[in-house]
Amino acid sequence: MKLMLKRLGVQTVKTSSQTLLPVDIYNNVKIPEFDPIHAQQALARFFSALKRSQESSDGATLQQIMKTQFGFWLEMHPSLIPNAGNGVYLRGGHADPGVIVAMYPGTLYRPGEAIFFNSLHNRYILKCNDGVYVDGKSN
Repeated sequence: MKLMLKRLGVQTVKTSSQTLLPVDIYNNVKIPEFDPIHAQQALARFFSALKRSQESSDGATLQQIMKTQFGFWLEMHPSLIPNAGNGVYLRGGHADPGVIVAMYPGTLYRPGEAIFFNSLHNRYILKCNDGVYVDGKSN
């Protein structure tokens, strides 16, 4: 875990209570703890704005809604990493450390569940840090 955080430009520091806090080593900023209630509220506002946009004739695009709700939008372009396919890029603003910037919907496979046959020739399998796999293939 520490190696992965180091690759992401994050290190951990001990506080007086001996808890580890992640720190962005590039900007020397403490990364706040994940707040699930705040994340849920932000997503609810975003989905409400999407629904209002579909119901009205204002013609707001997903990009405009994301910019209004989050202060940025996402675009997909070829990755800057050689042979990595496409990458997701944050545009039009910035995201604070610890903020959810995207969701990856799909079928969840917990550690120990059978995923072998579903993963054959499937480019949409994502392995999470906790050992859960997400199959994002849409079929």
